Amino acid sequence: MPLEETSPAEKHRSGKARYVAVLEVTLVLSGTIAVVGLVANSAWAGRQLAELGNPFLEYLALMSVPFALLVVTRRSLEEYGVSADRFRENVHGAFVCMVPYAAAHALLLMVSGRPALAAAVSAGLAMGVLMISARLLPSLEPAPRLLCAGLPVLILSHDAIPGAILAAGFHILFLGPGEEILFRGYIQSRLNRAFGRPWSHRGVEVGWGLPITAALFGAFHVLNLPELYAGQVELQWGGGVAAAAWGLFFGYLREWSGSVVAPALVHGVPQGIASAVLG
Repeated sequence: MPLEETSPAEKHRSGKARYVAVLEVTLVLSGTIAVVGLVANSAWAGRQLAELGNPFLEYLALMSVPFALLVVTRRSLEEYGVSADRFRENVHGAFVCMVPYAAAHALLLMVSGRPALAAAVSAGLAMGVLMISARLLPSLEPAPRLLCAGLPVLILSHDAIPGAILAAGFHILFLGPGEEILFRGYIQSRLNRAFGRPWSHRGVEVGWGLPITAALFGAFHVLNLPELYAGQVELQWGGGVAAAAWGLFFGYLREWSGSVVAPALVHGVPQGIASAVLG
């Protein structure tokens, strides 16, 4: 049976929808960065860093701007992955991926003193973690729960416990969800809506939204926002390349799970445990 041809009018509408989506994503991302900058330079932010040691307010703004947009425009939170659908499956899938993710970052400690090499190794490890996770996720093979057992065991000093709790809470509840709601929730979903998801890998449908979002995620890290907000331009090209590679992994996990819950957990929990334990 011959394939139906797309009419010129349909092609025009499709092309226009893509331009509108890219423009909207660019404006929202730029606006979010600007809002976070205003928060970062406020008196509250300075007090928070002095007392709590982590930029809670900045990451609260990072997730609040795209979330507010979805609410104001009455878009489906489920479509944008900001929901608890398949929550238990998301959590299980996140734990499956945390094992290779945490192992990869442990290996990165071996080259942490050499930025260029660390960026290249990190990007390569990200692709390895993506391939391993893509094989593990369809069967949801049991994941070791010992990954989360190290936090209470390795904190020995009572004086360190409050700081450890704050560090873990920041990464798990603010950093992971903040970046994932913005990038894999709003941006990737918005681009998927415009570009579609015409390809499939191991039953997971993907489209141009995934690599474009990963590239934007890398650019976001190239900007080195803390220094930029402080009035200094110090671009981190190596970190941006590595972040883009990890963005492909987080984006794939978002498409598999249908939600930002799984990528937010993988993004935040290992970093939270490492920050709590290592300081």
